[in-house]
Amino acid sequence: MKLLSNENLLLRIKDLVSQERKINIEVLQHLRELESRKLFLDLGFSSLFRYVVSDLGYSEDEAYRRINAMRLLKDLPEVESKITSGSLSLTAASKIQKYFKAESQLKRKPTVETKLSLIASLEN
Repeated sequence: MKLLSNENLLLRIKDLVSQERKINIEVLQHLRELESRKLFLDLGFSSLFRYVVSDLGYSEDEAYRRINAMRLLKDLPEVESKITSGSLSLTAASKIQKYFKAESQLKRKPTVETKLSLIASLEN
């Protein structure tokens, strides 16, 4: 890494974080497509989770967060802009999806409006 002035260093790190968020969204979009096509089965993996851990090299926690966040985006495409802007982290998106899944399993499936309202309350 070349030596940057303080001002340039601060500008560069903000730019890199912005790029990272955009790349995270692309990763989630690709995971969604991999799951939709069930390509992980063709590669000999029993689940998307196993593929993401074993072939992509994510830790189990990182894989879990990304898959949950991807499923939240699949259900609520509006969330994409919140993750891209940084107002909603992958961790928060993952936890929200886990909560929604638990509610659905208890036969208390939240409405889209309820989901979006909860997400709005958790931003930032």
